Amino acid sequence: MNASQAHQPVILERNGLRLAFLAYANVPVEDGGFDARTWIATDYLPGIAWAYPELVKADVIAAKKEADVVIVLLHSGYEITTIIPGISQDQRLAAYAAIDAGAALVIGSHPHFLQPIEVYHGGLIAYSLGNFVFDDYQGIANDSIILHVVLTQAGFRSYEWIPVQITDGLPEMTDLDNTLAISTLIAPLNP
Repeated sequence: MNASQAHQPVILERNGLRLAFLAYANVPVEDGGFDARTWIATDYLPGIAWAYPELVKADVIAAKKEADVVIVLLHSGYEITTIIPGISQDQRLAAYAAIDAGAALVIGSHPHFLQPIEVYHGGLIAYSLGNFVFDDYQGIANDSIILHVVLTQAGFRSYEWIPVQITDGLPEMTDLDNTLAISTLIAPLNP
């Protein structure tokens, strides 16, 4: 309902582990002119939390006081176009701020294509998991993954991924031989 609430975590407990989820957006103005910043919550208006790195960091530090593990959901980066851009500076800065502040995991969305998975300072960043239940995309946008992450009270422990291909708008399990570029897009980064 306001900026304060937009920056509050949702706390869930599973298998004795308290998980705090924080969600942010930071996307460029769209080609058609839509600016998601018009949705930023204020003291008096409902809306979303914008992924300003200093606010992400403060929110993660506060959430760590309430939970064993903090997970940040980051809607950021450039959407797929005829040219597939790399990870945007805004994506990287917000993700690094979250991990540096103590988050165990950052899960990205918005680009509609797979982007790298990075182990960074003991945390895991999945910049974009691609599409899952979207249609009307062509080529590389139909390659996706299901990400399986093991978390403990100490944070991120391990991960693995299962390749998925979108066919007629629905995800289907596949193998690497049937995907266009899944193995190179999600090859781990080493900063």
